[in-house]
Amino acid sequence: MKDTVIVQADVTYLRKDGRRVTVPNADILTFSGGLVRDWRIYIDLAPVYA
Repeated sequence: MKDTVIVQADVTYLRKDGRRVTVPNADILTFSGGLVRDWRIYIDLAPVYA
């Protein structure tokens, strides 16, 4: 049996110049037998490097 969980979260990065940048992301986790079988992360990191 496979189960899927979708998570929306905000991640905060600390840049080398000391600035903090928070970007949203979405994770899709697929479980099988109680274990994570697949984990996909969708995030746009462009604001971190801007």
